[in-house]
Amino acid sequence: MAENDTFFHLYTQMPSLRVCPNTVSLYKQDRAAVVREYTDIDPLMDFFAVTHLVIARGDFQGYDPPERAMIVRGLMENPRHKVIYRSGGHTVLQVDRGAAGKS
Repeated sequence: MAENDTFFHLYTQMPSLRVCPNTVSLYKQDRAAVVREYTDIDPLMDFFAVTHLVIARGDFQGYDPPERAMIVRGLMENPRHKVIYRSGGHTVLQVDRGAAGKS
């Protein structure tokens, strides 16, 4: 979810994946469904075996402030996500892979 996926990959050698909301939800202007794409992210993380999430300062700028806050809060409060680094508006969350499929 980093705003610059290539930069992230080059510095960490970890594959990067950007979550893109369901376009049907976007076209229907179903903002609640778009927000759920991020807050109910566990199945996607399990499918791609995601080990870390990077929340960059510029992420979610296209959302209204309450939606942006809900997305970030949902990612931060997910019991599978542990903050391992935070600086300058950027946060790295480690995903508990042992909990895959249990949430």
